[in-house]
Amino acid sequence: MTSHNRQQGFTLIEIALALLVASVGMLGILGLFPAGVQMSKASYDETQAALFADQVMNGIRAQAATARWDRVRTSINLPPPTPDVWNSPGTLRVTPTAGPDDFRTLSFETPGSMTGGGDAYVDFSIRYSLVINDHPSKPFIKEVYLGVIPSQYGNMQPFRFYMELYNHGQN
Repeated sequence: MTSHNRQQGFTLIEIALALLVASVGMLGILGLFPAGVQMSKASYDETQAALFADQVMNGIRAQAATARWDRVRTSINLPPPTPDVWNSPGTLRVTPTAGPDDFRTLSFETPGSMTGGGDAYVDFSIRYSLVINDHPSKPFIKEVYLGVIPSQYGNMQPFRFYMELYNHGQN
């Protein structure tokens, strides 16, 4: 009767190979984090641009319903969303710009602390270009072009929005 005195276990080479395979897998997983952060930022920017555009376009529709049709191009002056939340609601306005590539900056400020004390800081900035033109062949339609860049700095491609306003009997 022979006895086996050989111990069962892993060799140092097997452990090293297992650690190598595990570390390569972990590096692959860690490499996904920057892409996830970038996609999250892009999603946030797109959402902010869409919310801003929705507010501006709805404000234009509301003002166009009550304004004289010939003044819709020049008299649109919209407050930003929820103006009572911002520091200076009277100074923040969205106004039409001269041309399609002329972007203006709109900054939303928040008080320095929850109680309103301290220095204000910029909570959110957005660059926009708002152009309202008469339709070239139909006098009862206005074309509204809105370009939105959801940051104050940087060279980003703007999100573009388009709307047509119809004259429903205004003078």
